[in-house]
Amino acid sequence: GVSCIALSSDGTRIASGSSNYLTRGWSDLMIWDCETGSEMFTMRPGSVTSVAFARDGKRLVSLVYQIFIIWNAETGAEVSRVGAKFKYSGSLSSVAFSPDGKRIVMGRTEDIFAEIWDVETSLAAKVCDLVGHTGSVSCIAFSPDGKLLVSGSEDTTVKIWDTSTGAELWTSRVHKDNKACTCRFSDLHCPIRGHSGMVLSVAFSPDGKRVVSGSGDHLVKIWNAET
Repeated sequence: GVSCIALSSDGTRIASGSSNYLTRGWSDLMIWDCETGSEMFTMRPGSVTSVAFARDGKRLVSLVYQIFIIWNAETGAEVSRVGAKFKYSGSLSSVAFSPDGKRIVMGRTEDIFAEIWDVETSLAAKVCDLVGHTGSVSCIAFSPDGKLLVSGSEDTTVKIWDTSTGAELWTSRVHKDNKACTCRFSDLHCPIRGHSGMVLSVAFSPDGKRVVSGSGDHLVKIWNAET
């Protein structure tokens, strides 16, 4: 089935990743024309867990187990792949390009939650580790200015990070007694902070002042990213 999708910033192309190895013997990464619905390129890198376009639409990154691959999104050609340098056992689970397209961040299924890599050239180099989550990282996003990251995890927390130092700046509290919260759309005045289920999606507001998170506890929460 289709495991992940991404839309180019100009809205003209869609990238889709699949994990059909067990049923078909291969897995596809495909780029589609949004206007016509036609297939533009098909690559077969392996089972794809996450995919993201660079803002300029010229590059695409895909995750395949412990490997990330940078593609030329205009030709379908592979630009670079990195995997041998990883020293952790967990597979890669989520990926995002920085707004300037110079870096990517990848989440892991281990407590060494994420890695920031410089991908400005074909010789990718790791910038820093982001350590703090205790469960699989299901989602991750850069702030509009690229200075912050927000992540959500199986450990039920939302975290905000400094992208220049890798420092954890803020984390949501673990939900008290794992009870449901009546505050569905804003955590600003909620007496019991935090999600009680796996955090499945996160995003920054366009001005970077708010973060929104969605969870398996059926709640959506809005957080003040400045405090």
